Amino acid sequence: MTDNFEFRSIHPDEVEQAIAIEQICFPPNEACSPKAMTERIAKVPQLFLVAVDKSTGKLAGFLNGVATDEEKFRDEFFTDIDLCDENGIVVWAEIPYITMHMEQGRSNTLTQMEELVVQNYNHPCIAVWGLSNEITSATPVNDDLLENHKLLNDLCHKLDSTRPTTMANVFMLSTDSPILDIPDVNSYNLYYGWYLGELNENEEFFDKYHAEHPTRPMGFSEYGADANPSLHSEHPEKGDYTE
Repeated sequence: MTDNFEFRSIHPDEVEQAIAIEQICFPPNEACSPKAMTERIAKVPQLFLVAVDKSTGKLAGFLNGVATDEEKFRDEFFTDIDLCDENGIVVWAEIPYITMHMEQGRSNTLTQMEELVVQNYNHPCIAVWGLSNEITSATPVNDDLLENHKLLNDLCHKLDSTRPTTMANVFMLSTDSPILDIPDVNSYNLYYGWYLGELNENEEFFDKYHAEHPTRPMGFSEYGADANPSLHSEHPEKGDYTE
């Protein structure tokens, strides 16, 4: 496909071509108006992916997506380009499968995952499906745990082939654990500089991990500091839980 087409963001002088394609592909009452299309491309051209026919230099088609930082998707979003925000919310959606694996809970985790994906599949802000969160905190990595995650991973891909899977791993989990081979993206909850160590050890962890597993996508799923709203201090220290 790349022999015949170039894929890139739209250029300002290609607005009229995009408008023409939109009007061909959609009936008049559904097509984006020329005015709205022009405003969208002017504001967020990087969110318009075009396919350029190398033989003619003309647009053969395009995909566009817009993001917003609002929690609710209002009708005005389609007519007011100022509601669009390229730094809008990106969602990691996961089921409440956390800390401890229960051998009798497999059917429950599968049901919850199916409901999560089916109900939220059409939300454009969702980037990944999360299989679990710190599930090895109180459970050893055994055959039953691995099998449960494999089933969840397969279910996600069956229901939605467009999004990758991930899981948030507790920082004590070995980077050679077989559970890391299951999801598409590995992610770690690291709290260096809070629960242990120093802040710069977060960077050292990922450098070491990437050197050992250069082909694995990696995410930084949790970081920061914890606090208790009932505790206050004018001289806060690491790990004291004050606000």
